[in-house]
Formats: sequence, structure tokens, C-alpha cells
Amino acid sequence: MLKKKKGFTLIELVIVIALVSVVIAASFSLLLFGNRLMNVTMNEYDLQSSTRIAMETLNSEIRFSTATFAVPMSSFVKKNLTEGFEYFGVSDDGKEIIYFTTTSDTTNPNYPWNKRVLVSSRDGVEYRLVFQKHGADEDDKLISFYFEAKEEGGSFSRIGLGTELEALQSRSIRDMGTVSNPAQVIAFTRNPIETHRGNIVMVLDLSGSMNNNMDGVASGKSRLSILKDEGKKLVEGLSTEDNVYISLVPFATNANNPQPFIQANNPEPIKSIIDSFNASGGTNTGDGIRRAYYQFKDIASAHSGVKHSNYVIILVDGVTTFATVKKQINLDYYTSSGDVFPDDRHSTSSTEFRNRPGGYADGQIAGSGSSIDTTVTTYVNKMGGSLKNEIRRAYVIGFSNVPSELGSVNDIASAVGASPSNVFRAGSQDDLKKALDEIKNDIINDFWFLKGPSY
Repeated sequence: MLKKKKGFTLIELVIVIALVSVVIAASFSLLLFGNRLMNVTMNEYDLQSSTRIAMETLNSEIRFSTATFAVPMSSFVKKNLTEGFEYFGVSDDGKEIIYFTTTSDTTNPNYPWNKRVLVSSRDGVEYRLVFQKHGADEDDKLISFYFEAKEEGGSFSRIGLGTELEALQSRSIRDMGTVSNPAQVIAFTRNPIETHRGNIVMVLDLSGSMNNNMDGVASGKSRLSILKDEGKKLVEGLSTEDNVYISLVPFATNANNPQPFIQANNPEPIKSIIDSFNASGGTNTGDGIRRAYYQFKDIASAHSGVKHSNYVIILVDGVTTFATVKKQINLDYYTSSGDVFPDDRHSTSSTEFRNRPGGYADGQIAGSGSSIDTTVTTYVNKMGGSLKNEIRRAYVIGFSNVPSELGSVNDIASAVGASPSNVFRAGSQDDLKKALDEIKNDIINDFWFLKGPSY
């Protein structure tokens, strides 16, 4: 007789399958967790390895630098990079740690700079550099730094150990950061250090229309009063800078009264000169540019052992209406230094020296006095072409709320080589304040290296 065999019931089979599924799922979860943990560990190891290599690179490069600075991110933009220096910092978007050196390869997309990526970007990761000066002693040659990183939505945390930079050949390491704008970039050079000097010439329109208000009407607060207020604030804002000098070149029918360079950290005499300004006459922008050109040439000659970085700020409230020439027929423009007709005959508001027959070595005035024409524009272009070879950066401000009065602004900017971002149209006192603040900050960010060692 056959024995009856027992099998699994459906319920038992379901239970077994369920248990096996749980075991498999748990195994896969453990495997995936282990895989993720390994990836995280590998990524952290790779990141720490990359940052360690970056630190070692910086240490080896900086060791024999002759001047070293920790500077804010605001100085780490292409237009503010200084020839002869090398830069180590974080990219604008915080995704890469980069090293900039100069290159002579004109095919390089970053010419004249060569960009070397030391730590590559990672999805959702942002980097930051933190520098800590050991003390306030300017002769201290040590500075510590470390990396921080954060993932999207997170907060910055330190990566690995920090390191200490020692610039053996530098006179010192200078920390140019502030509480509100901390240093996040190292800039250094191995070149012999020259004494640097920053020269700023302010070419200011004092024509008769500066007595009007911003809308061109002779009532209310005048443009001249606004210029005095905001001009003095600019001077005061630059007064904390070392090795910086300011010259004022007022102009109207001519620019016969350029002021000598005065050190920016002595602002009161400069502010007194601004307070003494009066407005009358026409608008001979080319003559103001001519005098600025010779201000730079003369100071370079007087201080030939110094490396000069020159900046010009040109403010006009109307179109150019005059030019300076030697003769009216077959125009021979006046390009020499010195005053126009500098004897006791001259008067900025007189027509006595306009349209004189013959040629005059001491110059005379050409132009309608009321509108722009090719005669005056050509003079601006001629003198602007000379000036832009002497300057590091130019700024042009059209100072009027009347659009028709700003017809010369683009011509002037083109003549002196001002980039579009350095051309301003100020139709109010607040606009002028913003323009001058932006110019001040741009110049300060550009010439941080003027605080370098001087001998």
C-alpha cells in the first residue's frame, strides 16, 4: 500500500518567498549602503588628496616669492589681475580651485593668463579658502590657510588639515582682507620688487552749465555743488590708501589750472581745492585730456625709479564745444604741455583768442562754443590717443539728466580707451555717488599691490 506524501501548502510557500525576499532586499540594501559608503569614502579621499596636492603646489611655488599678499575675491577677476603676479584661489562660482600664471601664448583662451585647475569641480560642491595671518606684524612671513567645502543646501566645513605658508624671500606676507571682505586668494611674485605708486587724475568739467541743476535749469542745487559734495567723499574714501596720489585738472574753455599731485592720505588740501571751484566758459574736453596726459608724463619723469599705475576719471556735463589749436586754417592742434596763451591776455570766457588769423605757438581756441563738431572731436581723439598709452584704466562720467548734453560721452570714452563697464551716466546726485563709489572700489581692488614692499 502506497504511503501518503505531504507537500508545502500555499501559505507556507508564500511565507518562504516573503522571507527570502526580505533577506535578499536586506542583502541588497547592505550592499548598496556599502557601495555608497565606499564611494563617499573614495570621494572624500580624492577630495582630500586633491586639496593636499594643491596645498603642496602653493607651498612650493610661494616659498621663494619676493612679495606675497592675501587678497579678497574682489581682486580675483581678470581685469584686476596684475602682470608679474601669480594667483591661487577659488573660481568665481566656487566650483574649482585654480592657479593663474602669466603666459605669452596668444592662442590661450585666458591670454595673457594661463589657468591651471588644481581641484576640479564636483556636482553640488562649493569650495572656499580661509587665510589666517599669525599677527599684525607686517614683517611676519607666515600665514596659515585651509580649505572648506559644502554640498548644495549645506554649510561650509573644513577639509582635512590646514597648512602654513612661509615666504622665505618675501619681505613680509600682507593680509589685505577685511572683516566684511576677507582674504580668499593668495597673490605672489618672484620678480624683483619695485616701488609702486598709484596716480589718479580727475579731469573735471567746470563749464558754465555746471551752474545749472541736473535738468539744465538755473535753479535749485547746481551740478557744481553736487560735484563738490561727492568729489570730496571720493577723496575721503581714498584717504586710507598708501602710495596713492591725486591731481585735479579742472577745465572749461581751457585747462590752464591743473593741480599738483597730493598724497591721498592727506585729503584736506585736495578737498579745499574742490571747494574753491567755480564754473564758467565752454567745454574743451580735449584740453583737459591734454593736461592729464602731461600730469602723468611729468610725474613719471620726476619719479623715474618708481613703477607707476595711472588712472584717469573724466567728468563732463555737456558736449565738447571747444578745441585748442595753433592755427585755424589747416588745423594744427595744440598738443604741447603748459597753459594755452599763458600771458596776461587770457580769459576763459572771452572770445578774444578765438579765430585769430595766423598761427600761435601758445595756442588759441577753435569751435563754436555751443555745439559739437569734427574739429573738437578730432582734438579729443588726438589727445585721448596719447593719454591711453599712459594709463592703466580710464573712467568717464556723463553728468546730466538731459540726454542731449551727453552726446560726447561715448566719443570721449572711446578716445581714452575706457571699457563700457567704466562709462557712467549720472542724472542725479545719487547716481554720481554710486558711480564714484564704484570707481573708488574698482581702483582700490586694482591697486592693492601698491601696499607691497617699498625700498
